[in-house]
Amino acid sequence: KPLWLQLKGVCSIPACSQSLLRRCCCARPFPRSFLGAVLRTAMKVLSDGLKAANILPPAFVCVLIGVIWSTYMGMHLMHLLQGHLPHDFRDMEVHSKGRQQLVISQALVTLLLACHARVLLADPGAVPDEDERRLAPRGFAAPTTREVKLTGKRRHCKWC
Repeated sequence: KPLWLQLKGVCSIPACSQSLLRRCCCARPFPRSFLGAVLRTAMKVLSDGLKAANILPPAFVCVLIGVIWSTYMGMHLMHLLQGHLPHDFRDMEVHSKGRQQLVISQALVTLLLACHARVLLADPGAVPDEDERRLAPRGFAAPTTREVKLTGKRRHCKWC
């Protein structure tokens, strides 16, 4: 079943966007790149149902990063780079300092955005069931629990 048919009943996409989505999703699969991973994750989120509670915290962090970055660029670095002055009137020492800060700050922002993207795209996972994560060592009996899952295993929280 094509992806556009799966998404058709899940989210409220206008008819013109549905035809565009059909062409995009059925033309070829997304490439195995960072952008492809972002697009595959976005399509999975759309098919699972989009909730505002899931979108607001990452969106707030993205807006916060954008505001801080644009303020730093506009108020600090552009002043140091002296782009508004002709080349002959620029203070070359200040301009050189501005270029150094530009390279360092943009490298750090790129690393920050890469880490933020990895956090957004990572699977949250589950509670591990490994020996080093158990409450009791191997030779001892596990503590008795009042609530257990249907499978008989210990619950980690009241929802799982």
